[in-house]
Amino acid sequence: MQRDGDRDELARSDRFGAAKAKRARIVLLAADGVASARIADCTDATFTTVLNGRGRYERHGIAGLPNALMFGGPRELEHRAITG
Repeated sequence: MQRDGDRDELARSDRFGAAKAKRARIVLLAADGVASARIADCTDATFTTVLNGRGRYERHGIAGLPNALMFGGPRELEHRAITG
């Protein structure tokens, strides 16, 4: 699963943001043969997040670890709905 030469960069995940660091940890654990359910437990992620992270790495390598692009504008909250 892990591509040649990626382990060192993935291990330096402290250079990444929190989400990318979590995905890097997911990839490293998967490369070590840890089952997806156990990876979810170890990383405080959902099983779906683990599968998505593994799939993104398989398709795009390290370049796939940053947050996926979100479509649409930022969510807006109506202030009155929050304050009651």
